[in-house]
Amino acid sequence: MVSKRALVYFVLLVLAIAADPMKINYVSASSQNTYSVVQSSILGNKNVYINIEGFDSNGKGNDATVTVGTYPCTIISDLTKDGFIVCTTTTCTNKADYGLALSLTVKNKNQAVTYNNAVSYTNASTATIT
Repeated sequence: MVSKRALVYFVLLVLAIAADPMKINYVSASSQNTYSVVQSSILGNKNVYINIEGFDSNGKGNDATVTVGTYPCTIISDLTKDGFIVCTTTTCTNKADYGLALSLTVKNKNQAVTYNNAVSYTNASTATIT
């Protein structure tokens, strides 16, 4: 007969193993910088460097998705040797959107992590021809 104490320890162990190990350390516009809010044009096309721990897609990069607010961020580098995932922002449908959270989801692992105040879309970052 299994004691209640043994059962409780088993449940705690299972929960600890199943916990989400991913952690975004910082988000930046360059792999050379630590944290800074990434300034993207409202037209997108800005690389976002996500420094992350615990990310493992088992070579299945198509199982990972990144969003900035509600906008997709296209993954262009699954995981670099320096611990970065790199994505490119897409077009923002508003005139500006500031301090958006970045979310990374790995479907095949049922893992998700969010980093607040990561990206701002601005007109000032958009080139204009006059």
